[in-house]
Amino acid sequence: MKVAIIGAGPSGLVSCKSLLEASTPAFPFDPVVLEQESDIGGTFKYRSYEEYVDYLRAYCENFDIYSRINFHSKVVNVQRNPSGGHLVAYVQKDLGPEGQWSTIPTVIHVQYVVVCTGLHVIPSIPSIPGVKYFADAHSNGPTAIHSHKYKSRSQIANKRVMILGTGETGLDIAYEAVKAGATEVTLCSRSGFLSFPKVLNDFEIFGFKFQSNRPVPIDTLITNLAETAYVHPWVSASHIRWFISDFVIKRVLWLLTGTQAGCNQWVGELEPKRLGRAYVFLNKSHKAMPYINRPYRNRPWFLEYLSRYIDPPEDTPPTTDFVIQFAPFPTSFTSNGRAVFPESSRKDAIRIATKVIEPEMVIFATGYTQNFDFLDGDSGYATPCDADMRDITKTGDETVAFIGFVRPGVGAIPPLAEMQIFFWISVVKGEVKRPLTPPYYHLLVEDTARIKYGVDHSAYMSTLAKDIGAAPGLWELWRDYGWHILVCYCFGAAFTSFYRLFGPFRSPTAPKVIKTEIWDTILRRGVLGNIVMGTYYGRVQASGMLGRTVGREARAVYPSDITAFSNTSNSNVVAATTADMNLLYINSMTGASLRQSSIPSVTGHLQASHTFLLSGSSDGYLRTHDPRSNPNRASENQVKAHTGGIQGLETTGNFAFTIGLGERQSRPFPDPLVKIYDLRTMRSLPPIAFSSGPAFLQVLPKRASTIAIVSSQGLVNVVDILNPTASEFYQLDLASYITSCAVSPTAAYMAFGDAEGVIHLLSQAEEVAEVPFNGFDGKPIEWADAPDVIPEINWTDSTPLNVVGLPHYDAQLLSAWTPLFEPPGALYPPPPKIPAQVLSAMKKKDDVGYASLPRELKGRRNMVSIDSQSHNGRFRSAKPTKVELSTKVYNYTDNEVPQMYRQVEIEYSKFGVEDFDFGFYNKTEYSGLETHILNSYTNSILQVMHYCLPIRILAKSHITTNCPREHCLLCELGFVVRMLEDARGTNCQSSNFCKAVGVLAQASNSIELVDYGRDGVKIDYAHTIQKFHHFLIEHLSSEGNVFPLNPSLLTSETLKPVAPHTFAAAPITQLVGLNAITDVVCTSCGNGPSNESQPATDFTNILRYSLFRDITHKATCQKCRDLTNFTSRRSISSEELPPILGINACILNDEHLNMWMDVRGKPFLQSSIRLHGQVHGVDDTVGVEYCIRSLVVQIMSKHKHSHLVAIVKVPQAETDGSPWFIFNDFMVRNITEEEALCFPDKWKVPAIVYYERSDLDKAVNYTGLPNSIDETILCHDTSISLNRDPRLIRHDVLQLDELPRPGTVVAIDAEFVSMQQTEVPQEETEYRSDGTNKVLRPARLSLARVSVLRGDGPKQGRPFIDDHIHTIGDLDPHLSRHTLTPLKLVYKKLRVLVDRGCIFIGHGLSKDFRIIRPALDIFVPPEQVIDTVDLYFMKSRQRRLSLRFLSWLVLHEQIQADTHDSIEDARSALKLYNAYSEFEAAGTFDQKLDELYAEGRLYNFRPPKVANNGEAPDASLTSNPTGISQSKNAGRFRSMHSNSPRWQH
Repeated sequence: MKVAIIGAGPSGLVSCKSLLEASTPAFPFDPVVLEQESDIGGTFKYRSYEEYVDYLRAYCENFDIYSRINFHSKVVNVQRNPSGGHLVAYVQKDLGPEGQWSTIPTVIHVQYVVVCTGLHVIPSIPSIPGVKYFADAHSNGPTAIHSHKYKSRSQIANKRVMILGTGETGLDIAYEAVKAGATEVTLCSRSGFLSFPKVLNDFEIFGFKFQSNRPVPIDTLITNLAETAYVHPWVSASHIRWFISDFVIKRVLWLLTGTQAGCNQWVGELEPKRLGRAYVFLNKSHKAMPYINRPYRNRPWFLEYLSRYIDPPEDTPPTTDFVIQFAPFPTSFTSNGRAVFPESSRKDAIRIATKVIEPEMVIFATGYTQNFDFLDGDSGYATPCDADMRDITKTGDETVAFIGFVRPGVGAIPPLAEMQIFFWISVVKGEVKRPLTPPYYHLLVEDTARIKYGVDHSAYMSTLAKDIGAAPGLWELWRDYGWHILVCYCFGAAFTSFYRLFGPFRSPTAPKVIKTEIWDTILRRGVLGNIVMGTYYGRVQASGMLGRTVGREARAVYPSDITAFSNTSNSNVVAATTADMNLLYINSMTGASLRQSSIPSVTGHLQASHTFLLSGSSDGYLRTHDPRSNPNRASENQVKAHTGGIQGLETTGNFAFTIGLGERQSRPFPDPLVKIYDLRTMRSLPPIAFSSGPAFLQVLPKRASTIAIVSSQGLVNVVDILNPTASEFYQLDLASYITSCAVSPTAAYMAFGDAEGVIHLLSQAEEVAEVPFNGFDGKPIEWADAPDVIPEINWTDSTPLNVVGLPHYDAQLLSAWTPLFEPPGALYPPPPKIPAQVLSAMKKKDDVGYASLPRELKGRRNMVSIDSQSHNGRFRSAKPTKVELSTKVYNYTDNEVPQMYRQVEIEYSKFGVEDFDFGFYNKTEYSGLETHILNSYTNSILQVMHYCLPIRILAKSHITTNCPREHCLLCELGFVVRMLEDARGTNCQSSNFCKAVGVLAQASNSIELVDYGRDGVKIDYAHTIQKFHHFLIEHLSSEGNVFPLNPSLLTSETLKPVAPHTFAAAPITQLVGLNAITDVVCTSCGNGPSNESQPATDFTNILRYSLFRDITHKATCQKCRDLTNFTSRRSISSEELPPILGINACILNDEHLNMWMDVRGKPFLQSSIRLHGQVHGVDDTVGVEYCIRSLVVQIMSKHKHSHLVAIVKVPQAETDGSPWFIFNDFMVRNITEEEALCFPDKWKVPAIVYYERSDLDKAVNYTGLPNSIDETILCHDTSISLNRDPRLIRHDVLQLDELPRPGTVVAIDAEFVSMQQTEVPQEETEYRSDGTNKVLRPARLSLARVSVLRGDGPKQGRPFIDDHIHTIGDLDPHLSRHTLTPLKLVYKKLRVLVDRGCIFIGHGLSKDFRIIRPALDIFVPPEQVIDTVDLYFMKSRQRRLSLRFLSWLVLHEQIQADTHDSIEDARSALKLYNAYSEFEAAGTFDQKLDELYAEGRLYNFRPPKVANNGEAPDASLTSNPTGISQSKNAGRFRSMHSNSPRWQH
């Protein structure tokens, strides 16, 4: 049985050793240890525990564990094997100088997995404002590191050090800092700590000194006799022995040391409710305490004489006044590095408020977080927090164990790990009796605590021992081992050796260890100490038993019915309300009533939040109750939620939700509003309207701000209260009404019960995935198939023998498979033969052979290599790889989707999206559209519209008009097609179009068109794009309609023109609309024209039938006076058929799709068709020819979600080669017409087809459309701000004689802001187990301000555009004091500048224009851009210079002192360009650039800080940190721009 052990720390080593010892013929455990480091020890080898690591090495050598360890092996994935067991994939590290991890993982098949990665995996670093001013450890300035990077005292010598965190690591580093000679040490604590020394030191009583040459370890003071061996179950359940021992220990500490906060601890005490062994981990790092106590220790002399704790000599501070400053956690750091602390009544906070703390090094001793990314998410693996069997494994999934993931309050983890592996081995062997006893060993923590894996060492050890049958009894100890072992057990602590005297893990060496090592710890206490500790815990248990008796006597009888019930923040206390209006707090262990208070109304709902207990009453009030407050107070706060009573109450986080009854005409009725309240202030938030009447309310797990509202009629609304517009609606198919509802803990299912006893189930899980209701349900049971009943045969002499027959098989037999079905390579080959080296060294015992693995075979046995899963993305910074981009469409061997049709996604390297190689996917001159924005599924229809020339011309014409709509699809379409037209192969984005789609779809309640960015939801994109197609045409028609001023686009030569004195329809309606009349025929009397429809056989006839199909309805005939059936059909002549046919394919089932499939290589779709009109039921003899222009198809993949691609016949390419191109978002490929029109298999589903009349050029006249933007827009002030401050106007619009000409130079700069979450999701990043991360969706920036300056002339440098964009939430026209301009007007201004051939100058324009392009849908040709970043750049130096540094060094100007200003930045870029022109004219630019880089290295390419007089110091006078003479270079550089023009401010 192969067992994979992940991690070679102490837990992993003891697991391997225990499995080898427990191996039997029935359970032949074969463990293999996978360790990613080069040595054993885990985190211990990084924490200066060399002695312990040496012990572990000797441990491995003694038990021959090294032969089982694979070093440099990092586990990357663990998943379930469908045939049983687990597949563990790991990569190995190259042992060369570079030490790279291999890309091809090795996979082993194991039956069991033991996870021993430990609690210290990923450093946990809190987010503190201002910590960014501290660089990493490689900087010369202030630094900030995590404690795992602290290696030696030299790192903190002669520095001001701040340690954040008061765990053992934090106090160790504080002591190290003192000994290293740090100039200042500050230790910061969140909520305090409990300090105890590792060993008990000496103390004095009445001047008599009690000392010991061999101090006693603190974790050996707890004895087995009455602490764990014989404890009454009630005492264990109530934890009363912990509370009594805490009470006594606090008093003893006060007598010995003068303080109850800890052992000789005078500051940093915990809050009273968390002070004790039942709540926290003891901090046994005591060496720093004398330095911490010094300012706070204040004890009267007579108490010092009474008793005094003596610090050991090695811990006594030297005769100095050095103090470790103790402080609360800082709330922030200022820009100069000063720590800002919160105001508090704590004595350390009062003292630190008088000091200035500016650390030079900040060390985060804030612990670690656990990470299990290597466990495959789709396999349903548990984590340690899910392990319900003693925090080791999960019921139903016992093949996976987590060892070493609990931490004792007093004691060490490795002994617990050994008992844990004993327990798990017993579970695997079936030796543990179930059900298990209740777990009474957990430390008591709040529900909101970060660490919930604390246990009591003794209670946990003894519980595991009892589970596996290894707990010794006193009689058995004396009988089998004598009095010596018996005394050791009674007065010794819970060591593992005691549990190896009996049971399945009995060891012959255990008695020797007990009689020597454990006996020594007992002798150190002395006779008095053993008597005190041995009898002390006996008294504790006796007190507990007395408390139980008192508890029984005090148990209350509740005279009234309980109306509501809930848990509280205390796990041992529950709350209940009664019909006689009382609120009770009940001890869940004893049933006793702890407290009782009266409430003003009958309460029907109780909910526990993380801060309060909430109640919903019949009087409609929502009340909060604090279990810690005065019992005479009915509630802390209350608010009137509903007038007629609360019917539902839920809470999550800081929010409470209620539904209830209102009043209408003095009668109760369901309130249609779901009320929301902020628990921090008890203020009402905007309610959620639910017109159907909310009947049930549920909070969705794993979606903290999302609730489900359910009506009794079965309408379900899932809404996020932080983004109410993003709602989901579902309607249940009911025959009655809903009576109950519930949500599964995994949030994958919602169940509803109706009045007829039917359960309805909604699921957000994939159809192909089987997600259990409550997580992983274990491996399903395989049942044998029932054999078919053998048919009876009436046998006679003449019955032929062949009636017996052979067995009938429903599926093809394996023997009938052809070699074509055989996979190219077996994934799991049969195991190889046993090597000769193993056979020669094999030893046999009980017919079982054992042999150690030879060194030459280490790492090579039972392993299979699989190919690595490389990224599909291409980056400019990466090496080129071979990617299949085949354009073949036929000769398919299966239904696999060809490469060019597969979904493409943008990936992000460490250099951002600019590094993604879009050019690799598109080598044509036709631009694609990017996908990382919401509603980008519309990319395909945008490409169709773009290459339909009449629609493109119409959209471009619309953007030249003054459209008043803020969200206009026709405007956005015009912006997109113009951008695609100018880009010529460069990738583009349709951000504004997609945003307008979302806004308009929600405004019209077409929520099915809104993309919520949820990849897990399966969407039929063919259906969605067809609905959007209809939605788009309707909006284009209404938005372009300027009735009665619509121009007539149809000519009289080919189409029937508009009649005189009539008004034209909307332009888009003229292009795609059917101008038909409807003929109505009575089926009874035949009153009306008739025509018998012909059956549809090919595409042309099917299309014609769709145009002229019969529609049947009932009405009263005016002729026969009867209610009868009528048939209606269109009547339209051939010349009135529209110029463009936009056809929705409407594939609803497989039968429809089969009609489109190719038959014998002949496509169903035709490149050209001829349609005949029909006038009053008579076919028109003159036909019209249509040619196909484009189509949108849905690509269906087996393993990925569907997506859309556009296949377009590009008009510009019809004269050269194949004009057909596939637009798969940003991937564009040239294809043949045969491939474009074929549908070889069901992975290609048609959605939309566009045809154009062959005489389109003659049919449409565009002369009536406007085609140019009014260029005088640059001469007008376009602000829409109602309260603009004249003092903030910094621009001067152009005069008519200043309008730019081709080649006019302008300077430009823009400011951007991060888009809000309501508009676009924030950055999504995937963090992997190896520490790397991958950006899934980047954060988006939005254009906020554009400034354009004159580049020449008498007003050179003066802005003529300085517009703030009216798309950002805080720029309200009613409130903003800036020049506020709509986004469309800014587009038109820049459009005029681009079209007139202006040259744009700026710093970093390449990056700015990449953000401006999607923000304004505008493309600026590269030849019209001059970027000063590129002008002042040397490729050999590989560093680009900032505008601020160049302005300081070249222009002698200090810019960006406080914040960025677009006018200032644009003006500086213009000056830099002028200076560049002067140097080029003089032929000295290259020399000056060399000098500039040399000067930059001296200042680290940063300008010095501004002097006190507000001026930047001269470059020649600034201090030189490198010690190299620089006055010569500085002087030369000043002279190089001495003649450059100076700007007047």
